[in-house]
Amino acid sequence: MALASDSDAPLDRGALARLLRTHRHRLVLTQEELARQAGVGVRTISDLERGANHSARLSTVRKLAAALRLSEVETQQMLRVARPGPAPTAPVDAEPTGRFLDAAAADAAGSWERSVSFYEAAMAEVTADPDPDLRDLADALLGFGRAATMGLRRHDARPALVRAARVALRLRDRDRLVEAAAWYSFMTKAGESGHEAGDLWQHALLLIDDDDLAGRSILVAARATVAVLDLLPESAPALAARSLDLARRSGDSDALAVALSAYVLATWGHPNPGERRALGEELEDVESPWFPHAALAGVEVQAVPALQLGDRAAFERCASTLAATATAAHHPYAAAQAELWCGASCLLRGDLAAAEAASHAAVASAGRAPNFTAAHVAQIFAIRRAEGREGELVDVVAAGLAAQPMELAWRAGLALAALAAGDVARAAEVVDRVTGELWPPATTWTLPLTLAYLAEAAWRLGDAGLGGRVAEALVPYSDELVVMGTGSACEGAVSHHLGLAALARGERDEARRHLDRALAVHSALDAPVLVARTEAALAAT
Repeated sequence: MALASDSDAPLDRGALARLLRTHRHRLVLTQEELARQAGVGVRTISDLERGANHSARLSTVRKLAAALRLSEVETQQMLRVARPGPAPTAPVDAEPTGRFLDAAAADAAGSWERSVSFYEAAMAEVTADPDPDLRDLADALLGFGRAATMGLRRHDARPALVRAARVALRLRDRDRLVEAAAWYSFMTKAGESGHEAGDLWQHALLLIDDDDLAGRSILVAARATVAVLDLLPESAPALAARSLDLARRSGDSDALAVALSAYVLATWGHPNPGERRALGEELEDVESPWFPHAALAGVEVQAVPALQLGDRAAFERCASTLAATATAAHHPYAAAQAELWCGASCLLRGDLAAAEAASHAAVASAGRAPNFTAAHVAQIFAIRRAEGREGELVDVVAAGLAAQPMELAWRAGLALAALAAGDVARAAEVVDRVTGELWPPATTWTLPLTLAYLAEAAWRLGDAGLGGRVAEALVPYSDELVVMGTGSACEGAVSHHLGLAALARGERDEARRHLDRALAVHSALDAPVLVARTEAALAAT
């Protein structure tokens, strides 16, 4: 086979450069770190990423693929762009593929990628018919949506579920419509809502009878989910509260699981960690036929608010429980989440090497699912901050911002990385855009982290105006700790960041009051990195 040759290969320079940068950013490696792990020169990687090389030895490409921990498929892709030519033939799966039989078997085994491929084949088979059976089409779309959701491919699942709902509306099929809405809503955290999804779910409610409390609850939860995804914080909590009220009155466990999930996610980023923790405990006890993994989701829901409340022991119990339950239930994504929490705990106690190892293990075991990749990057950023090396990650954070421009936290993180790298002008430019065009920020699940980063940026830039704005927005969270994302790191007490905002305004007495309080919290938490950070800020007063 041509790919086996180690001779010089004509290079598809742009394609290889893009792949190399993408995979390096996913692992949060500098060019120097990748060169060291691959056993090649830094200049080699730099030239490849700039598209400056005209040829590359395939042995070099293989070394890079191994250092980047690529799968066999990803390795072959990189080799193909290094030496364009016919793609190697993949082995053919000889198993029979009935329309839904094999998909159902794959579902039962938890083989979500196989399920997705089977349902894709079923959709192709149904739609090839000039007069397709709409019920079969709805079932294929629903199956694909379920499998893609369980496989953490929500960006693929949501359009399929919206389409399934549209087909169900044409059929006036209540059950398929409600099932589509339920899978659309359960444990949705981020992404795009889908084309005109808000109008769809609102219109679909007209099909639900007045006395069908469970169906109404699930459709309202879908509307709340759209509001969360489309950054409409005014309507999301009210809709989610309505969904939860209907679900409790219905006595339906599936509706309750969906409504609890929708309410928790609609209020994530609000100053209510005690309420969300209690709802997570309730979700853990729900026995839902549609969502047998609701107990895992309930544990996940409890962990972040526990850490926000400074209950580190409860946070670590959640990690242990999730790891044990996920292993028993063969649920690799939940196990990967537990690994991320292990990394957060290591970071708190100052064991940065163990934290980084746990983070790499988590993203690897999750198969680099997009949300785990983003959480991994964020966690490595926190680790580098603890080491005073966040300036090395300017390009990585900028790539994160490019991939998720709706998440303001990436911009705030970019400002800090730029400051650490000595690029004050870039940091000031980022902050100027945030305050001049993007303020006030929406109340999303990343808002407290965004405000915390901006407080530090305000202090380092001496920006009194930003310090005042951030302080006003942080006050409602003053009794909490700032937790990154889904619990991948803790950035310390809100009082610490209120102290930094006061320093930015030149109010040293107020800064000392806040920082003294933060120091006590960090000492009680037994978090040496956070203690040192607050002590350094106190020294500046």
